[in-house]
Amino acid sequence: MLNKLSLKGLLALTAFGLAFGHASAQQGRVMEVHGSTTVARTVLIPHMDALNKATGRNIHVIANGSSKGIIALITGKADVAMISAPFEDVKASVERKVPGAIGKTQLKEHRIGGVKTRFIVHPENPVRSLREDQLRDILLGRITNWRELGGPDMRIAIFTTKAGKGLRSLVEKQLLNGKAIVGTAQELAGLQQVVKVIGQAKHGIGFVNEPRLNASVFALPGVFAEQPLILVTKGDANNDVRALIQAMSQRAPS
Repeated sequence: MLNKLSLKGLLALTAFGLAFGHASAQQGRVMEVHGSTTVARTVLIPHMDALNKATGRNIHVIANGSSKGIIALITGKADVAMISAPFEDVKASVERKVPGAIGKTQLKEHRIGGVKTRFIVHPENPVRSLREDQLRDILLGRITNWRELGGPDMRIAIFTTKAGKGLRSLVEKQLLNGKAIVGTAQELAGLQQVVKVIGQAKHGIGFVNEPRLNASVFALPGVFAEQPLILVTKGDANNDVRALIQAMSQRAPS
């Protein structure tokens, strides 16, 4: 695949993702909200009926990633974009993929909340807590065996999403001071896969946002990063979009 995608080519990719909405959307005024799966699953989808009522619109959601949400917003395919990484980082990612895509477009961010990011291990792992410096050394490949942390003599396997993904980039920026996670880390398709694999791998460690946690993994105490939940508009938000921002802010974790 080419490193640089054309704007037309990237827009075609927005057809892939998770789409949510009501059947009545075809009959009423539709508000298109595209972008971050984390924002959609954490705030928008669970409260769809209340948000439809608050805005007076039929909200149609395409959850296909922060960068694609921004592209859809810029090109008029979406009324609102959802992102779950720092605003400047998402804009930089869009510009790398499609140079000049943002141009002079006046994008405005509206933070509605944030979700905590947690390190997870297998429930049978006897290591029940780690300091921030230990977590950093694991991700950078300086600590490679659980024995070094008071655990069993097992190689540490790091499971993470692919390089460039929002949560991974956030962790690298906040915890690793911009350094990349060690190249031996095993990359998975998404956060759901990270949880599933670590629930089966006794030597594994990874990180996910709190809404992804379940009983198959153990979340180490302490929080090292917060994933922002942000809505983005092109210029000033209109009345309906302002109502959406306010309603989602009231329902988002802080």
